[in-house]
Order: sequence, then structure tokens, then C-alpha cells
Amino acid sequence: MPEKVTGREKQPFVYELLKQTEMRVADRNEVIHIIGLKKNSPEFFQLQTAGVDLIALEEGRVTRGELLDAGYVFLNRLGAGEKPILNAIIPYGKPEERQTLDIGSKVLLDKNEFDAVLQYQQQHPEEYGTNGIEIGELRRDMMTFFGESLKESEDVRNKAVSAFRAAQGKIIKDPKYAQDVEILKIFFDKLLKDTQSAGQVLNYIMDECLAGINLTFVRGIPVDVVPQRLSKLSNAPSPFLDSGFHFDVNYDITLYTHDATKTRRLNMPVIHLLARGLNEMGGSLNDSHDQQYITSGQYAREIYPNKPSSENITIQSTTSEETIDLIAFRLLFRAREYLKC
Repeated sequence: MPEKVTGREKQPFVYELLKQTEMRVADRNEVIHIIGLKKNSPEFFQLQTAGVDLIALEEGRVTRGELLDAGYVFLNRLGAGEKPILNAIIPYGKPEERQTLDIGSKVLLDKNEFDAVLQYQQQHPEEYGTNGIEIGELRRDMMTFFGESLKESEDVRNKAVSAFRAAQGKIIKDPKYAQDVEILKIFFDKLLKDTQSAGQVLNYIMDECLAGINLTFVRGIPVDVVPQRLSKLSNAPSPFLDSGFHFDVNYDITLYTHDATKTRRLNMPVIHLLARGLNEMGGSLNDSHDQQYITSGQYAREIYPNKPSSENITIQSTTSEETIDLIAFRLLFRAREYLKC
């Protein structure tokens, strides 16, 4: 019987598959959903001038061929379009003209604008370079890092859930919680009656009780895997308009979860963009700290050198009595808050 392949072991194969799917020929007739295309924008006017149907423009649904024929090469939104992929003000045009380009305000980029972004990033290698590492090797290591994070996160989650259950048991059995047992029973009775949202509420409370406890450390860095993001970009087209690639599973992890000033995301778009030497730029439109994406320069300096080993893949223990008491305290606090509603 073949051995079970773990998430970490799968990633090299996933990377090879990624490279193959990135080579797919683009379908010119595929309709691209353009989120945020405004009627008074230069892109709207240029597409209309190029002969694109007005209704299609108003709906933001234009064929790939029409976009390419109008001179556009890059779609600056992905998925639900919460943020631009490229969001910065960069030099544009001839140096003596001292022009700038606000790429965050653009939904589509033509070749000149896209080349200006690439040139800007190439001029800032500390942030957007690879520290001498071949791009393919860096992308492969990112996939390996995904595998490590997924495996360790699952292990930590299982331990954390066990600790949460242990905290419930301790409240029921430990004499020092004798006055709190009734609170816990009333809480679960009320929760079970609210059948529509019981699971959602319980998961939320469990996450709150385990905050800071169920941290996953990979290569010495605290990371968090959000399962809801795995399918977020399913079948979304590549932002490169001449590419036939579509996203499948969106491996998406948050790094440096313990420090909002350092928090960065690493996901499949980051790796896909790097195939052409491009990095995501800038944060979200509302400066949300978890919308900052790690650049190739940061990854090459901070993560790539720390190759996986038993020493740098560690899991914070969630089974000490002190930890279980902390979870019990948080659970009772949340239970009382819920009963006030």
C-alpha cells in the first residue's frame, strides 16, 4: 500500500504542475470580469474607442481579445478585487519630464505602464530582487514553505482543539471552577437552541480562546493558514492578459502574525507574478496590515536561508495546565458575554 503523501511532500509536484498550467494558451474569446471599471476612467474611454460594446463595458465583462486589441496587457485586480495588485506612485515617461503614474488607480495597464512598473522594481532590488537566487528556485521554495505551513498548521490546530476540549472538561471537573459550571451549561444550552449560527459562534469563540496559543512556527517564523482563503481565487484568470493560466487552490498564509508592523501575506498570486519577475506592490486601499504581501527581496533575505529542519519547524505547546487554565478563563468570559446578548 503506498504511503500517504503529506502537504509538504506534495508541494514540489504542485510547483511543476503550476509551471505547466502557466504555459496554457490564452483564449481570446474568454470573458474577463473587470471589477472597478468606472465610466469616466481612461480605460473605459480607450476600450469604448476601440469598439467594445457599451453594455459590456458597463457590466465590466470584456473578452480577453478585446482587451489585448485595445493595448492592455495586465489586469490590476484579482478575485473580488478588494485591492489593486499594484498600488503605488512611480516615475513614468522620460526622466526630464518628471511625470508620475498612480498605478493603484488603474484597473488595466497597457504595455508602457506595465514596463514602467517592471523597470521601477528592477531599480529597487533590495525590495523586489532575489538576492542572487534564481527565480524558479525561489518560487519552488515558496511552494515548499506552503507545504511546511499547511502541515504544521494542521498539527497545531489538532493540538489546540484538544486543549479547548480539555479546558471544558476542567471547568466541569475541577473544584476551583465549581461556581462556573452552571454558566458553561447555560451557554451550551442556549447555543444549541440557536441552530442556524451555533457552529459559526462556537468556531469564533474557540478561535478567540486560542488566540496567541495555537501559533504555528515554520522556519522560526509565526504563520497562520486561513482555510477559507484556499478556494477564494478558484478559476480566477491570470492578471497577465496573454496567459491562459487560471488559479486553482489558493495556498495563502500570513507571516509574522505576532507583529502587525511586520505582517505579510504569501499566496499563489505572489508566486505566479514572479514567473515574469513581478511583485505585488503596496497595501490595501484602507491600509489593512494583513493586505501587505511579501516581496521576493524580503523572502530571499528572511525565509529562503532558513531551510526546513527539525530545529526550525516548531510547534508551541498547547497542553500545559497553565495554558488550559488560560483557555478556560477565556471560554467563561466569552460565555458570559454571549449570554448577555
